[in-house]
Amino acid sequence: MRRGPDQLGKCSLRDGRVWLAAAVLHMRGETLTAQPLADGHGNILLWNGEVFGGDPLPVPHKSDTEAVLAALAGAGAVQHVLAHIEGPYAFVFWHEASSTLWYGRDPLGRRSLLRRLDEYDRSPSGVSALGRVPRWRSMRLSSVAANFEDDAGQSFAGSECAWLELPTDGIGSVHLLPCGGTE
Repeated sequence: MRRGPDQLGKCSLRDGRVWLAAAVLHMRGETLTAQPLADGHGNILLWNGEVFGGDPLPVPHKSDTEAVLAALAGAGAVQHVLAHIEGPYAFVFWHEASSTLWYGRDPLGRRSLLRRLDEYDRSPSGVSALGRVPRWRSMRLSSVAANFEDDAGQSFAGSECAWLELPTDGIGSVHLLPCGGTE
């Protein structure tokens, strides 16, 4: 018998410029914690992981996701919180106060996290018409993905827009500018 997911959730931020979606297979805690999980300050977490030790330690019979969101929202440095978590994880965290999307995986890579960057105009030479390396127009993160065709029938398998597994040697972030751009 096939199992899951037990819950599907999604939300959008910044006038639809950021979309977060999650599927939860409930395995720990007494009750399911829906994702994306938001706090009262606009911070949002998607968490695929387990906290076995370190800091923050979840309350027994409670969700790891709740403990991690509280720690990330209250911390000055996302990297500091994650460095103290013992256990496997992949995460996406929206920090409202800084307009920053953080993402990454545990240092041993025990949970999958893939990224796909879709670029603006790109010539066959690999340089844009303006002579610069092209910027990306969208970034997608997922714990599972396949390289299918887009709506126009273009295949992404083996192209610059293919899904690539993120490395385990750091945490990524994207800062959304008020004008709509990113840094």
